[in-house]
Amino acid sequence: MKEVVLPAKTDRLYQALDFVTETAREYGGVKEPEKLELIAEEVFVNIASYAYKESQGSVRIECSAEAGLFVVRFKDCGEPYNPLLRPAPDITSPAEERPVGGLGIYLVKENADQIDYAYIDGENILTVGMNLRGGTK
Repeated sequence: MKEVVLPAKTDRLYQALDFVTETAREYGGVKEPEKLELIAEEVFVNIASYAYKESQGSVRIECSAEAGLFVVRFKDCGEPYNPLLRPAPDITSPAEERPVGGLGIYLVKENADQIDYAYIDGENILTVGMNLRGGTK
């Protein structure tokens, strides 16, 4: 397992993306790398934007390979929030008629091969699995 801890600030997004994509390559790559990048961006930006309200916090990103999946765990100690419970947005109505928000987590849920949320010991843990190209390392 590899991990990095970054300040939960949007200006650290590219550092988070580089860590996730480079680590995925080290494990042999995922079948759909563009989806992994989209997921990592959406989750990191949501944590940076909403998890800590007015205070400062961090995001721990852990990457590993498990049972044919590249697994990314995003951990934060912000407000408890299970994004998987958010209802799917109505993507059939025109964009200008839709409420703001919700599309990012919808995209994460639609593009991940596996996804899970837990709140343990004061920590939000969002676990995302993406199929590896050729099995685990």
